[in-house]
Amino acid sequence: FFVRLGRPARGGGMHVFQTAAYVARRSMATMSGVARNPRVLSVRLTNGTSETIECTNGPLMGAGTCAISFTSLRPGEAGTIRFSSEGSAMDGAMTGCHHTGAIELGLGDERFFIAVSCPIGQSVNKNNRFVFEFADAGDSRDLEHFYRALPPEFMGMPGARDSAQGKEMLARATASSRYEVDLVLLGTELSELESLDTLQHLEFAQMCKERRPDLLIQSLFVSEVMAVFSALSPVRLVDKVFVLDLMIFTFVMSGLLELTDDALQMNLGLWMRNWCLQQPATQEMPDYAAYLALAESTEALLAHAEAAQLLLRAASFRAMTALHDVMVELKGIGILERERPFDAKMAAFQSRRGSILGAPSNDDIMREHLSQRWRDASRSGSRDSSDSSSSSFSRSTSTASSPRSSAEASRAEAEASPSWCFPAPSWSCAAQPRRRRPHSGGEGAAPPALPSTPASARRGRRRSLRRGPGKPVPLRHSKGKREGVLASLVGCANCGAWDPDQEDLTRRPEDLLKMLVRHCIHTSSEYAISRKGLFEAVEARLGAADHQRRCLRRYMASLPLAQRSFSTDTGYGLPGVRFRSYSGELFGNLDDGSLTGPEQVLNSLGYSSVEYKEIATNSKSGEFFFISDDKCFLIKTISENECLLLQRMLTEYQDHIGRCPRSVIVRYAGLFHVEVPEARLSQYFTVMRSVFNRQYEIHETYDLKGSLFKRKRKAGESIGKDEDWLKCGKRIDVPADVQRELCATHELDTDFLRRFGVMDYSILVGLHAVEDGLVAMESETGGIDWKFGGGMLSKDHRTIYFIGLIDFLIGYDLRKEGEHLIRVAQGHGEDASCVSPQDYAARQVKFVRDALMPEGDEVMGSLGVLRVDVRCARDLVAADWLGTSDPYVQVSLGLLNRRTHTIPRDCNPRWQCELLLPVNQQHARGEVELSVWDEDQNRALRGADDYLGKVVIRMERVISSPQELRGHALAEVKRGRIWARLRFEPVPDA
Repeated sequence: FFVRLGRPARGGGMHVFQTAAYVARRSMATMSGVARNPRVLSVRLTNGTSETIECTNGPLMGAGTCAISFTSLRPGEAGTIRFSSEGSAMDGAMTGCHHTGAIELGLGDERFFIAVSCPIGQSVNKNNRFVFEFADAGDSRDLEHFYRALPPEFMGMPGARDSAQGKEMLARATASSRYEVDLVLLGTELSELESLDTLQHLEFAQMCKERRPDLLIQSLFVSEVMAVFSALSPVRLVDKVFVLDLMIFTFVMSGLLELTDDALQMNLGLWMRNWCLQQPATQEMPDYAAYLALAESTEALLAHAEAAQLLLRAASFRAMTALHDVMVELKGIGILERERPFDAKMAAFQSRRGSILGAPSNDDIMREHLSQRWRDASRSGSRDSSDSSSSSFSRSTSTASSPRSSAEASRAEAEASPSWCFPAPSWSCAAQPRRRRPHSGGEGAAPPALPSTPASARRGRRRSLRRGPGKPVPLRHSKGKREGVLASLVGCANCGAWDPDQEDLTRRPEDLLKMLVRHCIHTSSEYAISRKGLFEAVEARLGAADHQRRCLRRYMASLPLAQRSFSTDTGYGLPGVRFRSYSGELFGNLDDGSLTGPEQVLNSLGYSSVEYKEIATNSKSGEFFFISDDKCFLIKTISENECLLLQRMLTEYQDHIGRCPRSVIVRYAGLFHVEVPEARLSQYFTVMRSVFNRQYEIHETYDLKGSLFKRKRKAGESIGKDEDWLKCGKRIDVPADVQRELCATHELDTDFLRRFGVMDYSILVGLHAVEDGLVAMESETGGIDWKFGGGMLSKDHRTIYFIGLIDFLIGYDLRKEGEHLIRVAQGHGEDASCVSPQDYAARQVKFVRDALMPEGDEVMGSLGVLRVDVRCARDLVAADWLGTSDPYVQVSLGLLNRRTHTIPRDCNPRWQCELLLPVNQQHARGEVELSVWDEDQNRALRGADDYLGKVVIRMERVISSPQELRGHALAEVKRGRIWARLRFEPVPDA
């Protein structure tokens, strides 16, 4: 028996055992790839001190290799230390590590140690370990002593951040991904400026505008570098290079920062040597399309990105040095001393989540153990005694025992305890920089033995590491757990998270969630407006510098990636909220800011807006939907994976909307991640512009996917589906030129989604019936602008259609492939929603033309029509068991395809059939493919149709003159020839 595995197969379907083997191989590759593939950990080291960093000793490697890009780093320079290993060779397999080693750096009178371990063990097989510390000149340890004294866990980097305090300097590390660490050595004069959060950076820039306008661009640049670097982890490599170069051309190459060439000579030269585009780096920055053309050049892009990050980091610290005096002045008069009472709790919360780069430290493990025992004891005490003072969560006791207000008590509790659920042990160092660890041996004592690796550690310790600390609970829910999840917000009141004097705890939990969402949106929108004003002030100071003004405007209009973190009190009695805003600049600039600008978002969703309305939907995901009172914006909670997928799409999403302004893809207005440490809640959500125009009442709504399996409206549902659309016989009856452009735009949109491997997205169609008295008015005004946010007026001026592509954040992963396999076995492999991204896009494009457009209209694209006269074929391959074939020809152009009828049991068929395909602007540089297939009647048993060869012709040749195929040999098969004629006809009025 044969079954198809959810993707186009050539040469026949896959046997059921071959299918099972394929799924097993993919699963094993996912689980064992981290143990067999090469491992790399790049440490980008930036010298923000007044001393020169010298590589004095090392590297000392236990396994793998270490490459250092510098011998010394002067103040303000940056370099890379690259630890790596070849997974295919299983280097270090005897020690349980891919690579492990250490290096020593000298900084004047101080020494600085760095150690790395990349283990193979199952419990930590995805994590690199990283640790660093200072040692002064009087410390007798050498690099080998430091390396051998490391614990098995290679502690460090709790919550992807860590710091170490030296005598006169500070080291801070941030894990931008599992394979990259930004390590900064700072003098005490720069450490405070580097640690400002988003709102403090904004306040600092505003003070610079008032007191030192000549340094405003430097203050903005430091903030922008931190925001962009924080957003680079989940995006594609080509997008990372693009945004880094955008910053370099805007701030460095244009001269906006006013840095001398010798200040960045080392890093600027490295960036130019690794420039991988054809256009010279000294000219204008290339367009995004030039970067997309290099998407497959991975090695060149990696080197380019590394050099660009080092250059920007070096330029950032040059700018920080220029800002130091202003920072001291502002701090001296009390500015930037904004109290952040919940930082201690947030640090503990991050520590409890575990490390991105390594396993939890011994403190984390012990704290988790004590926490469990303490909670058990508290619960036992509360059962055995009616005295409420036995529980530290009792609000009445804490209120009665102190004359202070509940808000002050909450703040004092936050400062005293590193965790929301148990008191901090006196030895806890969760929120403090780690200092030197003294060597236990005497002056002449031998160093201790090399510690065992995580893979060979004791079973008890491995179990502790594998269990790890608890994670925040997302606000998503499934299987009817809506009330239980929302109860986490209300349950926070039981542990002192809300003040009963300030907040009414009887309000619905949905209202509390709306408060969190409103706070995030309002704060980020106000920040975006203030930031825009500061950049406009910079532009006003440029005078006649046209090149600099042009670079700055391009940066403001096209910055695709940024992650800005906010930690504030909401003012609703909540204990403090930390949230991140992703790529707010990108969303605010879509369609020139006319639909999703921060001003529009603030008016519809800010503090001054009317309360959001909750939407009841048919979604199976269990997500929350809210809509603004003016019906302009929708809010939807999403999963973390959906957030990462959207982040990867954003740069090309912005480019696509810029090149195709009539795109029907939904316009996002925001992407956020909100955390409430006290409630241990973590949730992602998006803000979207409504597909419909609020000025028109929508009388009918349809959610169309192009599939017909279980796509029918159920009893009580108001939104129709595919079967309902076909049954009622409705069509989008708009003028011919609008039809052509709409179909061409939809194909461009689905092709964009196909490239990111997504499927299951829908076409949302809304119909507004125009009243009789308004028909004349609509016709006199020239109709409705049909671009996104507008509508399309029907030919008879009695209906306005609204259309948009929504819900495109579902990837075609292994689970979806398995679901498609089940549908194939059920006989619904082609009409079910779950198919491969290529098949899904092509099917929906066909559905739009065949089911949405009026019947009987001439097939015509935005450029014209392609006429293919398929005549006959000779000597085709016999694909059936009986030594014959049932051939048909399929003609494909982009995502469009048409096919001939099938000739049964004939290897020399004669079709004599003419096929018509619309030709759009995007097809002009594409290819026309004529492929021959053997049709299988029972696909559930035999799988895909058998491939019998193809012919490919450039569309440019067909447009220039008709193409004759006379006995043209079929490619990719042993034998077969085809006769056909291809002819292009342009649009008559063109």
